[in-house]
Order: sequence, then structure tokens, then C-alpha cells
Amino acid sequence: MVVFESKSAVEFQLQPLGTAQPKGGTYFVPAIQMAEGIIRKTPTGYTPIFIFMSGGCDEDGSAAASASAEAAMQKLHSRYKHLNLQTHVIAFGDADTSKLQSMATYGKGQFHQECPVCSSGRCF
Repeated sequence: MVVFESKSAVEFQLQPLGTAQPKGGTYFVPAIQMAEGIIRKTPTGYTPIFIFMSGGCDEDGSAAASASAEAAMQKLHSRYKHLNLQTHVIAFGDADTSKLQSMATYGKGQFHQECPVCSSGRCF
């Protein structure tokens, strides 16, 4: 799990999901790049699943950064489609849904609008 705010960090990898506490601030591209480093290490015989969740918008609001998030998703899909990479982009809270939908499209993934578990506060 890569948690991201103004910086990205690997919370854990190749383990069942644990808990994470959102702290604010979102920079999409560094999180996608860090996740790529984990996906690259997927053991043979396993299918990587990339779940990108955001309750905000990319705080690097420049047009170049906006295009970069989509480009990073497209690059991720292109590099790991041979592993049958599954991508899910989940919006919750005050998320920029149009941005996240676009990222899901570029990453050949699925977009999900606020799952019931997340909206109930039981997700984290």
C-alpha cells in the first residue's frame, strides 16, 4: 500500500490490507510511480491489483501535472498489462471525480464512486 499526501511512502506490500489514516494533501504522480516500483516486483504467478483511492484532488494543479497523472496511469498499464494488471480508481469524499475517471480510463481500469464501506467511515 502506497499512502500519499505531499509525499508518498510504502506502508506495506505483498500483505493483506491493513489500516491507513488519511492526513491531507495529494500528489498523484509520485504515488503512481511508487506503486509501479511495487508492481514491478510482482512474483511470477500473481496478478497485481492497483487500487488508487483519493478523497481530494491533485494538489499540483498545473496543466502539466494533470496530464502527467494520466500519462503515468497509461504508462503503468502499458508496462504491466502482460501481468494482467487490474486497476481500480476509487473516489470518496470531496474527490475530483472527473480527474479520477480520466485516470481510470488512461490506465484501462475501472472507476468507482464512493463505495458504501468508505462513505460509512468503516474503510479506514
